[in-house]
Amino acid sequence: MSVRWALLFSLLPIVSCYAPYIKEHARLNSTENKQLQATCGRNTRYQMKTLDGERSIESPWAGSVNIYGILSSTVISPRHILLFNLIQLNVDTLKMSILNETVIAQESKCDKSDLLLPHQINDWFQVDFVAKQMDKAYKHVQRIYTIDGCDELDTYKPMIIELEYDMWFDKAHGAACLPKPISHSDIQEFTVFGLGPNETALTSTRYAKEACEREHAGNSVFCGRPLKGNRRLCAGDFGAGAVATIDGRNVVLGIYAEGNTDCDLEPETQSQAEFIDLSAYTEKLCRQTGICVDQLEETTAEPSTSTDGYYISGEEGSGESQGTEGTEQPVTTDASIEAIVAETFEKIKLSCSTEAEKDIHIHIRLEKDVVEKLAKK
Repeated sequence: MSVRWALLFSLLPIVSCYAPYIKEHARLNSTENKQLQATCGRNTRYQMKTLDGERSIESPWAGSVNIYGILSSTVISPRHILLFNLIQLNVDTLKMSILNETVIAQESKCDKSDLLLPHQINDWFQVDFVAKQMDKAYKHVQRIYTIDGCDELDTYKPMIIELEYDMWFDKAHGAACLPKPISHSDIQEFTVFGLGPNETALTSTRYAKEACEREHAGNSVFCGRPLKGNRRLCAGDFGAGAVATIDGRNVVLGIYAEGNTDCDLEPETQSQAEFIDLSAYTEKLCRQTGICVDQLEETTAEPSTSTDGYYISGEEGSGESQGTEGTEQPVTTDASIEAIVAETFEKIKLSCSTEAEKDIHIHIRLEKDVVEKLAKK
């Protein structure tokens, strides 16, 4: 339920305007942001379909969050993961919880209009690649916050999970681009990569925008329906990014925030899919994360000296074609994606071996035993 926080400040000191316990967060600096804008949104390999899900190399930005069920998410920088707001407020007890399951006992803070969650809950989340499915996950969460969460707290707000250390970006790992702060009404179709319905394999579905059936006063939302022959979104897809190709880059236009939860329902009984319109939050995401798309025009062409011939979707070149089990022919380039990433991401750890495992889907789970221990404190 949406609740205006202003009405609650006089009732209970849930939040305050200063967060001394949160150490300085890791915004991208100007140089890092320019490096990100030069490389974000590129498929590092050509697309290839499989019968049991998408190849991980098809969507280097796709991630997942396991909190009382599987959610999806989007990597937008080496240290920032984007999904929808998971925090809910009980209007009777005035207590916040994660998906109405785990009560957050500690105070949250406000940074202007953004809600900063207490650092104690950082240890509840464990970050890992999806393919490992919780095996030897490691804690790297430094900061969690909801954009505009201090103005109104609902699922139609973006949530950012900030990592303490940069993720490794290489030819199989990358970030999607954020949209510019303008209307993208001309973009009518998009792709969603999510973990519904089986929660173990990443699958994609094509959607088209349509008029929303419900009003969304105070929120920036667009709605969609699946194109013919495409599956409908369901439980495991919440948090997934709605991605479209704009000027040769994969741009995340929205986040799947509300809709059908039962993957087995007949199409005519399923709820309409609703997405957070990220173009309304571009400037606020820039302030919090340092990911500022207005620097995109200032970036230069990708440097390269290699002739290894790795494939970059949407690029043209004369790299030697390699055989594949897929049905789509790759577009090649003379530029090695290793050279591009290694030169532009000078401050980011790389693992660029051509034999490196193509494991690119970030997995974040809530460590339940840790939650129970902290809840007792």
